[in-house]
Amino acid sequence: MRKKVKVEKLYYTYRNTMYEEAYNVLNDQSLAEDAVSEAFVRIIKNLDRISLKESSRTRNFLAIVCRNVAIDIYNKRKREIITAAGSDYVYPCTPEDLVIDSESVNKIMDIVNTMNPIYKDTLILSRIYNMSRADIASIFEISPETVTKRLQRAKAEIRKQLAKEEAQ
Repeated sequence: MRKKVKVEKLYYTYRNTMYEEAYNVLNDQSLAEDAVSEAFVRIIKNLDRISLKESSRTRNFLAIVCRNVAIDIYNKRKREIITAAGSDYVYPCTPEDLVIDSESVNKIMDIVNTMNPIYKDTLILSRIYNMSRADIASIFEISPETVTKRLQRAKAEIRKQLAKEEAQ
């Protein structure tokens, strides 16, 4: 199947979902449309990883890419309005051996679902979609080192929240 046809099918099938994701971040119709367009530019670079079969996996993947494009646009606009240095934090953590049972999985999923989207999306692409750090970096247009740092922070947040629940 030709690349153009595949992109068109993906666009017509998922454009509304992607637009909603972008609009939820940007609260601006024009910027949300720009985010969908930019997301498709990034998606085309990874077209071979995407299935045309309508599925929640494909929908979620496209929504994650679009949400991150929207966040990039939001942050860029924010930087243009206000120039401020962001805080960079690292959670101190030690490796723990966890026995994974269904209750632990549910706790972890609850924590992941409340996580900052940049960490959540990076973790999902890495662990659920089995994407490499280089592929994730390409989608988000960041360095592989930034992907590694985001994954470290996501894991640290999970450990922190699990420790907090255990202490209660």
